[in-house]
Amino acid sequence: MPKQKTPSGIFEWIQRTCRPQSADSSALRYERMDSQSDESLPEVYLPLDHRNPSHWHHRGMIWDYVLAMGDAERILDVGPGDGWPSLLMVPHFKEVVGIDQSAKRVEVCKANAKKMRTRKARFEQMSACKMEFTANSFDGVVAATSIEQTPNPNAALSEIHRVLKPGGVFRMTYEALEEMAEPVREAVSILHGEQGSFLIDYAVTWAATSEERGYLVEVVPINEVNRKRLQTWAQRCHNDRYPHRDPRLERGLAQSIKGLRKAEVLASRFFRLQHIKSAGLLRKLKQLGFEQIEQIAGGGWPALQCGHELIHSRRIEAAAPLMEEICRGAARVGLGLSTLRHGNVIAVKGRGRRKSSSTPKPSARKKTTKGTAPGPS
Repeated sequence: MPKQKTPSGIFEWIQRTCRPQSADSSALRYERMDSQSDESLPEVYLPLDHRNPSHWHHRGMIWDYVLAMGDAERILDVGPGDGWPSLLMVPHFKEVVGIDQSAKRVEVCKANAKKMRTRKARFEQMSACKMEFTANSFDGVVAATSIEQTPNPNAALSEIHRVLKPGGVFRMTYEALEEMAEPVREAVSILHGEQGSFLIDYAVTWAATSEERGYLVEVVPINEVNRKRLQTWAQRCHNDRYPHRDPRLERGLAQSIKGLRKAEVLASRFFRLQHIKSAGLLRKLKQLGFEQIEQIAGGGWPALQCGHELIHSRRIEAAAPLMEEICRGAARVGLGLSTLRHGNVIAVKGRGRRKSSSTPKPSARKKTTKGTAPGPS
């Protein structure tokens, strides 16, 4: 258990009052989401908008994943959420397979694939820590902020190495908690439950230990004042596009929660995620047999800068027809740019023992022959 105290005191209140039972993130978080992205994904839910800087970041990252895979034909996407990046990578490969432990996420991915009329993407419910594929099944693997959401990130990385063909590329983005601006991050939302109950959806993350915990507490307030307060907060959260709030900025919300007593708590569950620290991640990849392991800038950041610059310079309308080419070029830069910042890693599965050769092996970042604009899927 983390020794740090939380600024809001909600974590301490839960430990003292609720006696939470262990669950997993799939059941408590992802099964409850109709859309993991709040239906905001460009090209999946929304039209691509060249006037929106985040859409430039989106296209830069899609080209990043595509170019990183080189000449691959069969791609595995670990934890696609609503189908990202799987559904946007489809035009460039023979097949893209997405796996997620959550049945709800798989259902959403399939629905989005049907809506986008793509037949080259398929989705299966499967644990990343124990995949059902045979060894050497995929030419490339992508994981977009998903490995850290698994119960055992090291086991997931081992499985990725097993199912990836020798010489295949693994492209991973992850949340580097050691770079959090603050030592503790909290978020909380109040939801309407059943038959007059309320759900307290609370998450806390500690930078020092790279630990994340999520809680779902069901309560029925006995005190009328508490009930009215929670009713007000539930309505506010319901009206928000992103309902989670920082309890440090919402002191009244934190006080309303901590005013609840044991007799008012019906049930409490939690999940715990141990995020990989960057040094441990790089060490684990090397131990598994990955080669050419590099921390890179990634294609999203340079594409985002291009979008910002064009918008501020009022050249955005003139640049709109060239958005794909600009984002593809930005992705090439991001793949080739090493950095000390954490969050983007590319690696190649080693081919095992080989005879020595005077010809150096090609870099993973040079296997970027994909260069045409997306075609129909």
